[in-house]
Amino acid sequence: MKVSVVEGRRARSFPNCTKVLVDVYRSTTTIPLALKAGAKCVVPTLTVAEARSVASSIRNSVTIGERYGFKIPGFDLNNSPFDVAAYDFQGRTAIITSTNGTRVLRRIQDSGEIFIASFVNLTATIDALKACDEVQIVLSGRPDGSADEDIRFGEALRSALLGEQVDVEKVISRVSRGRGTKRLIIIGGRRDISVSLTHDLADFPCKYEDGKIVKCS
Repeated sequence: MKVSVVEGRRARSFPNCTKVLVDVYRSTTTIPLALKAGAKCVVPTLTVAEARSVASSIRNSVTIGERYGFKIPGFDLNNSPFDVAAYDFQGRTAIITSTNGTRVLRRIQDSGEIFIASFVNLTATIDALKACDEVQIVLSGRPDGSADEDIRFGEALRSALLGEQVDVEKVISRVSRGRGTKRLIIIGGRRDISVSLTHDLADFPCKYEDGKIVKCS
C-alpha cells in the first residue's frame, strides 16, 4: 500500500485515489458522533448561506456550524463533539459547515473515495482501508497554518496502514499537550478535548458519497 499525508489547504492538486479527511478539532470527530447519535446522514456545506439553504429544503434537519471555533448565530449546534454526542439526532439529517474541514472536503470531493476519520473511529477506518492500493491522508489544518493534532493523527494512521505498531494512547497524550489543544481551550472548547481524544467511540467508518456522509460497513 502507498500512503501519503498532505496539508489539504496547501496542496495544489490531489491524485485520484482513496482519501481520508482529518480534522481532529473538530469536524471529523463531530461527524462520526452525529451519525452514532442517530443522524441519517451528514450533509457538508461550504458556506453559512449554503448550510441554511440546504437545511430549509430538508425536513427535520439539524444545523451544526462554526466559524473560527465559535457557533454560528441561529444554528442548532456548534461544531462541538461534546454537544453533538449528547444530542438526539434520531431520524434527522445533520447539515454542517466549518472553518476548515468542510472547506478542505470541497477541494478533494472529486478525487476518489473519501473517508472521514479521527480518533473516535480510528480502528474502523483502518479496517476499511486495508484493501486499498493507495491512500492519501488529507489534513484540514487551519487558515493560519498546520494543526499539530491533525499531523499527529495523520502520522499515526499512516503508520498503522503500513502495518507498523502504533501506541494510540501515546499519540493522544502528545496531542493533549499540543498547541491545538491549548488553542481549543482558549476559544472555550475545553469540554470537546476529552471526547475528541477518545479512540473508537464509533465502531464504524464514515464515507462521503453523493454529497453526504454516511456510515459504511
